[in-house]
Amino acid sequence: MAIVAVVAYAVSYRTHFMRIPERIELPPNGTLGRHTRLWSMLDRTMLRTAFQRACYRFAIKTLLRSDRHCLALGAAFGVGIVISSQTLFYAFSGNAILVDGIPSADVLSIPLTLTYCLMVGLRIVLDMPAELRANWVFKFTLDADIQESRALVTRLMLSLVFPWLWGVVLPSCGFLWGWKIALLYTLVVTGCCIVFAQALALRCRKVPFACTYPKFKNHAVLSVLACAAGLFVFAKAISTLIRWTLSKPIRVVVFLPLMLLGLLIVRQMHKATIDIDNQLIFEESPAVAVELLGLSGS
Repeated sequence: MAIVAVVAYAVSYRTHFMRIPERIELPPNGTLGRHTRLWSMLDRTMLRTAFQRACYRFAIKTLLRSDRHCLALGAAFGVGIVISSQTLFYAFSGNAILVDGIPSADVLSIPLTLTYCLMVGLRIVLDMPAELRANWVFKFTLDADIQESRALVTRLMLSLVFPWLWGVVLPSCGFLWGWKIALLYTLVVTGCCIVFAQALALRCRKVPFACTYPKFKNHAVLSVLACAAGLFVFAKAISTLIRWTLSKPIRVVVFLPLMLLGLLIVRQMHKATIDIDNQLIFEESPAVAVELLGLSGS
């Protein structure tokens, strides 16, 4: 009997031990239902195709489970916190925080700075591979001619930025400055984020976390300078324009044609490049040292 007990214990222990990795992924009681409702809501509102639904779930779970990607995203957001802290200190030390009952441009730029760093950080993190040896699943199952990567990346960035805007920025601004100013400010920033997300996803042909690292290019320094210039335009220039708008709320109608114009420009740029780069890629091609004219066929 002792031998039978030891054998039975060993078999049962091995069975439960092998099932531990499966059980770790199971959420607590009641969480599964909430997650299912959340996915269903996203499927009805943002994720319209099977490609978007599958890749969106894959990207969210990868981002939440990978320490490397979370650290990279946290570093980008940390840069925004440092810049915002300096701006807030400057506003407290010298400039008035409220002028005629309206927040100053420096104060209004703080949420814009954090949002900009979060979106740029997300765009960079999405190009970082998770496990390249497993991307054969995407190569085998996905159609290379599918053209939904741009829409997927745009929806992914906006779905992670909107909770920050409407869940943190709106209540904070409403408590400090009043709900009228807070609502107008959040609406304008939301429109700016939509245009900016479309621009960041331009020429995107990857499945998030399933492609090799981007190759180093000679214009990498110019890209860093462009990000710094973009931060100035997105945070400083737009905050100044928003303050001018908040002084007379009727001026908010000025932003509507500006945002539509921005979307139109981004759409035209996308159409101009879609005929050249229209296939999914899983490996970044090296930069061409010498460009040929392609005159051999003439």
